[in-house]
Amino acid sequence: KSKEIRQQETSMFARLRRPSKVQRSPSDSKLNPNAAPPKQKKNKIQKTSTSKMPSWQNGATPLAQHYMTTTRLNRYYQQFEAAFRTSSQLHNTATSRSDVNRIIGQLASRSNHPEANHVLSRLYDIAQGMRNQKYMGVAYILMLKFETADGIYSIVERSRDRIGRCYSAQKQAYTLTVSQGAHLLQQRGPSQVNTSWDSLLSSSRILESSASSSGFPSDVPAATHITSSEEREALLRLQEIIEDYTETHKENAFMSSLHEPARFYYDMGGNHHHRDHVDVHGLNGWLCLIRGWFGAQIPIIPQADDGDAFKGCSDVWSGMSSEAWDVFKRDENFGKSYKGLRALKSNMVTNKSFASNFNSGRDTGFVGHNASAMEEGAKKKKKKYLKYAEKFAYFFRRDFLVKKLFEVLNSEEKAEHVGFRKCLQALFPVFYKVEVGAGDVPDYLEFFYDDMLMNLDLAAASRFFWWIGVIKVEYAPPLSTHPSQDEAFFGQADSKPPARVKKPQPPPGPRPSNMKPSAMRNLPKPPPAAAAAKKMPPCTKCMAQATAPFRFCVGCGDNLEKQRAAAEPEKKRPAKEIKSDNIRRCSCGCIPSPPGNFCHMCGKPQPKTSTVALAPIPASAPAPVPDLYDEPDNCCPICMEEKDDIELIPHWHAVGDVSSHKMCGSCRKQYNKNECPFCHEVSIKEEIVVLIDDFITAVGQGTGDPQKSAALVERWQFFEMEFSTNLKVVYRVCKLVLQDKKFAELLAKGVAERQGWIRDGCGLIYRWRALAKDGKLDITSEQQALLEKAYKLSLSMIRSMGAHGHHLGAYYSQCIAVWLSAFQGDDDGETLRKMVKDAGKLVVDTYKRHKTSELRREVTERVVRDYARAFSINVYGREELDPVFTAFYKR
Repeated sequence: KSKEIRQQETSMFARLRRPSKVQRSPSDSKLNPNAAPPKQKKNKIQKTSTSKMPSWQNGATPLAQHYMTTTRLNRYYQQFEAAFRTSSQLHNTATSRSDVNRIIGQLASRSNHPEANHVLSRLYDIAQGMRNQKYMGVAYILMLKFETADGIYSIVERSRDRIGRCYSAQKQAYTLTVSQGAHLLQQRGPSQVNTSWDSLLSSSRILESSASSSGFPSDVPAATHITSSEEREALLRLQEIIEDYTETHKENAFMSSLHEPARFYYDMGGNHHHRDHVDVHGLNGWLCLIRGWFGAQIPIIPQADDGDAFKGCSDVWSGMSSEAWDVFKRDENFGKSYKGLRALKSNMVTNKSFASNFNSGRDTGFVGHNASAMEEGAKKKKKKYLKYAEKFAYFFRRDFLVKKLFEVLNSEEKAEHVGFRKCLQALFPVFYKVEVGAGDVPDYLEFFYDDMLMNLDLAAASRFFWWIGVIKVEYAPPLSTHPSQDEAFFGQADSKPPARVKKPQPPPGPRPSNMKPSAMRNLPKPPPAAAAAKKMPPCTKCMAQATAPFRFCVGCGDNLEKQRAAAEPEKKRPAKEIKSDNIRRCSCGCIPSPPGNFCHMCGKPQPKTSTVALAPIPASAPAPVPDLYDEPDNCCPICMEEKDDIELIPHWHAVGDVSSHKMCGSCRKQYNKNECPFCHEVSIKEEIVVLIDDFITAVGQGTGDPQKSAALVERWQFFEMEFSTNLKVVYRVCKLVLQDKKFAELLAKGVAERQGWIRDGCGLIYRWRALAKDGKLDITSEQQALLEKAYKLSLSMIRSMGAHGHHLGAYYSQCIAVWLSAFQGDDDGETLRKMVKDAGKLVVDTYKRHKTSELRREVTERVVRDYARAFSINVYGREELDPVFTAFYKR
């Protein structure tokens, strides 16, 4: 062979042996002119890079840049700067030492704290060293105008220990004070203090800027669709609420990924010095790491020039096993201290060298000369910081972040989150019309959750949060995305949301009036006419002929499926095609029915006018059309699976035909609500009857046990909170209780004889009286008068009880708990609020008559502090305006 041919063969064999590594040479086409062109990797790479959602494993997060890179304090700085530009006099006053000293003197005088003057002066010196004295000066002016004496006292007390420590602790005291002063711009009550600097606040318009959208992005998609002022206010309020949550989420993510693992590592490694300094110096390094990598800012502002950042900051995750991360990353451990995680074990620390070497963070080059060196390295995305960025980003997975964000805010458990549901209801119709299109706007809970209101639709929630500027667009595809497109969009199975597509439409033809849309999902296509009618064994009871679609005998109405299952449960008959005539409608009007006395699908009797004698079915008639809407008896309408444990859902007051309202055992276990998922009727009649009977029995026995009465009231509150979205059920139950003859007799007897349960169970009486006064209960005037007598009697009995702190505290806690359960359903009317206010004043008046430290201690032991705080903020506006707070919690 010639030299050229041998080279070509050698090249060809090499390509066969290593097809993925050796590229085709230009001479290959000469050997095989019909060979396919070589595959290009470029297209594959492009498809991969554009089809997948950014992964947290690469340090990417779905949170919008604004919420990741800013904090509330930064937004306050922007408002301060805008005020300085408007009024130079405000800037001059805030930076003038003489003017600030006058302000400090008035603050110290009002707080009555012995060290207030020294602490506030030292804080201003610290701010001056940071060149931020102008912010501290404005914060002092706002505190003098709007803060109470107790609020100033608490600021001094919390800053007193920090001002004499290291610079990092001093900076924390500065941040705390400026934030507290600036926070008064948003949450301030009616001021009763006139100061010499009120004209500066007016001229700078700083109070007006607090109600504007200053500091929030204005180019969000929602801004282009909202038109009314109410919608704009709702959007602004939503942004404020979400800002509060995202700050907490970022801080919790920092704690679970970096801060607490570092403390755990140094604790197990025996280096208690570094463990304790994670809170002081080490956190500066960790904070600079996430700020450099993500641009993330959390409420704790780091000191970038801290040269001692290595004290509590090193390559700790290289010294721990993967089991330790499995504990920290659990959803239930999010934001928790390592000391409360029992699953953590000492053997999870596999390498203690970073703890035994005092300077390990600096010697290994992990930290560098100070915290800013870590920030610069993180900006360059150095590989040694990748695992830490991934762990921080793990808590920003789209599924985790969106679910926490929606469910925490929708619960409104935190006072700062109150109003989320109201704002969402105001903006949701606009969002629905923009993203979904025409049609009736559903309730937002039905849209964002599945049919059982149990599982959040992450795709819909993500799209809404993108619409208001919280989630990046690459994590929120349009709601009309096709499933295949949606899968290509997200790429990863663990982060792919359920595709929101149009529900399958039923086949043409009439539908039963009682058929729910949820029972029509995944309906099969109509079978061809040739397969619609298949000959089956005749009825064993009347020997009438039946075909495949027949479920009930047309002659006697007996269940043919049960006959076949009992006779030959496993044997399948060969199908033979037959035809029938005289096709007609069943009495229910849903399907064509062959001649007979009973419908072959639902087993209902046929009208007498259309009943014909049974006859052999001629072969010329068309085949009967099977009913595709009516499921078999053993088919669950929720999961659409055939099961043997299907039961009819019990209804307290059934309206219409509820025969199709049934559920299998597995669906009942997952569905934890006490109402029918189809008609939302109460399905716990027995439990409610037991609740009422228990209460009536306890009253009738006259036990006088206040704990039992309070427990019954608590049980009622749980019931009302459960049905907070269906208040008609609550009103109906109240009406039935009051109309109960036995209970009416016991209530009248309790009022006449001044029985103790009127006092111990006053929460129920207060709630029922408020509903009756607001016109929400259809009861007689005699029943209303009896409730009024019971209410006045309970007040009289509380007044005559004397200085019993535990009883007074339990009484007030029961009143605000009743208000809170009504407040959760937006049903706390003016009558109920006034009654709870009067209850608080009664407790305060009793305390003022005796005014002993023992009485004050006993009252506060029984009052649920969170309940009282929620009532103060939502009814009075601020805690300081609530007389209960002033009497029992004022220093």
